[in-house]
Amino acid sequence: MTSRTGGSPDDTCLLKDVGVAEFNKQHLRLASYVVEYAQVVEKLDGGAPEVADWRHLQALVGRMKRFVVEHFDHEEKMLTEHGYPGLEGQKKEHGKFKKQLASFAADIDDRNHKSLVKYSKVMWTWLFDHINRHDFQYRDFFIEKGVR
Repeated sequence: MTSRTGGSPDDTCLLKDVGVAEFNKQHLRLASYVVEYAQVVEKLDGGAPEVADWRHLQALVGRMKRFVVEHFDHEEKMLTEHGYPGLEGQKKEHGKFKKQLASFAADIDDRNHKSLVKYSKVMWTWLFDHINRHDFQYRDFFIEKGVR
């Protein structure tokens, strides 16, 4: 699965096919949130956001947090049901990102504009690394189980 998206450091986000169509679709949705966030931050061009920008960022991060929980729960449920041996590692990685997202949301609520660019980079790095390294590890496992 390859997705060409704007807003990443090199304007390309190549996400690997993890072997489960539903997860691939959800990963693209997560990437779309990261793209939208990066576009808002880029539009600000280093300036302080206005009230409408803060509201947009708060709504976006709220959607992202809800979807991340939904996606992680679904992924972990399927990994559990099929006896995936790397489940605990996945849960640990998911927990780290949920904490980062909570910290990120708190900074937005506190109107900390200095962290906006940093979080854009953190989200891209985490998304790319997690999907392409951690999630990709379960690809063959699910294929062997007949889950597509």
